[in-house]
Amino acid sequence: MANDQSNFKIFYDGACYLCSTEIDHYKKKKTTVPFEYIDISTPDFKAAEFGLDHEKVNQEMHVQKENGEIKTGVEAFFEIWRRIPSYQKCAWALDRNWIKPVLKIGYFGFARLRPYLPKRRPCEPCDSYGEKKT
Repeated sequence: MANDQSNFKIFYDGACYLCSTEIDHYKKKKTTVPFEYIDISTPDFKAAEFGLDHEKVNQEMHVQKENGEIKTGVEAFFEIWRRIPSYQKCAWALDRNWIKPVLKIGYFGFARLRPYLPKRRPCEPCDSYGEKKT
């Protein structure tokens, strides 16, 4: 996989039913820039090729902005939503200092539960909890 930093990249767990459903939803939306969707559950995904930490990319959502900057967790979702016209107001409304801590706590909880959620398909390089084997 070439690491073209001019594209907006979304790293997601294609084996996770909820994650895949959300990505499928985004794929149907009009965006201000093209999105490149990178499934981290495929056997050929190599986090290091994108300058990412293997363990961290499996723990929370990552995006790589067009300038190469990496955003994670709640901040990653804001970056996605800023590029979907129908979500831009939501991103603007939620990107507030007083609500971000609440969103981050909620996302932290979800991220810790995600490996135990139903799988869309088996993740061959993963253990029974969805975590990639090293």
